[in-house]
Amino acid sequence: MRKVAQHLESHAIAAKTNIERDEFGRSSFNRFYYATFLEVRKMLTQINPKWSEPAHKSLPDILRKALVEKFKLHLSKGVLPKHESRRLSSTVSTAASNLASLLEEGSGTRVVADYHPEIPVEDLGSVLELNGTKLSRASRWPDEADRNCAIILKAGRDLGLL
Repeated sequence: MRKVAQHLESHAIAAKTNIERDEFGRSSFNRFYYATFLEVRKMLTQINPKWSEPAHKSLPDILRKALVEKFKLHLSKGVLPKHESRRLSSTVSTAASNLASLLEEGSGTRVVADYHPEIPVEDLGSVLELNGTKLSRASRWPDEADRNCAIILKAGRDLGLL
């Protein structure tokens, strides 16, 4: 998905007409969001297979609440010393919150890209922007998701949850 988004981004930036720039730019924003969504869903599924089919809107809540609670519950069993449990809990909570915020940002932009053609993709001179979000920002969403997912998965492995 990421490669498709990058290809669409390149095409949108090089487009000769506003219509072409708008259509390819919208598609690129959309694909960067889905690349991010799929990465987060893959991570969640490794932790709890029941989280394999979440609705887009429910993902931030799963991350901020259910995922964090799953780790806290496991940590409350005394599997680590208290100071290490607090550190790991904070690390997971921060990464989960980062992912939730990233998905909210991406989903909001995706909705504009998909359902609001009256809001144009703006050409700011080699930078494209949709409703205040730069395409260069959207292109970083999957990498940010990868980093935060890796933090959570490492914590899960360290605790024996995976």
